[in-house]
Amino acid sequence: MTRINLLSKEVITKRRVKKGVLLGALLAGMVIFFAVTFYSAKVAQRENLKREIAAADEEIAKYKALEVQLEEVKKEKADIERRLGVIKQLIEKDRQLWAHLLDEMSRCIPGGVWLESIDDTGGDELQISAVALDNFAVAQYMVSLMQNIFFGEVELKDLEKVVITNYDVRNIQLSCRYRRGAGV
Repeated sequence: MTRINLLSKEVITKRRVKKGVLLGALLAGMVIFFAVTFYSAKVAQRENLKREIAAADEEIAKYKALEVQLEEVKKEKADIERRLGVIKQLIEKDRQLWAHLLDEMSRCIPGGVWLESIDDTGGDELQISAVALDNFAVAQYMVSLMQNIFFGEVELKDLEKVVITNYDVRNIQLSCRYRRGAGV
């Protein structure tokens, strides 16, 4: 079959140009649409990342505060452990000493003397409170302490005569030094 075209060449050229322009415009529109869509997706992604970064920064700030608290707790723990170590060391160091001192102290107490308290005032000095029936018992106790290798510098600080249930007794206050390593 034969085709016969009765249109002029100008009209045919115009139609072809018009089709090309329409096709080009359609193609350009599609490119612009995809570019805008791609750009919008990237902007949305960027905003989403900014929100995530802000949330992460808030979380970091929260953890930094917790980190500061953790460091304070670690310092307190180290201080407590150091103190506990010193206490344990002192307990172990003086445990046998005190057992021997109390043993020797009980050996020095003559009949008629009762201990009320023994206080360690520091610097190897002891303050002893006791009750005695008479002055002879007080003297005997002091001599017994002076002769013991664990004790020295025995001094009578106070002697007071009091009446307890119709008996005259003496409240005495002594001070003495104990010697570390004298027999331990």
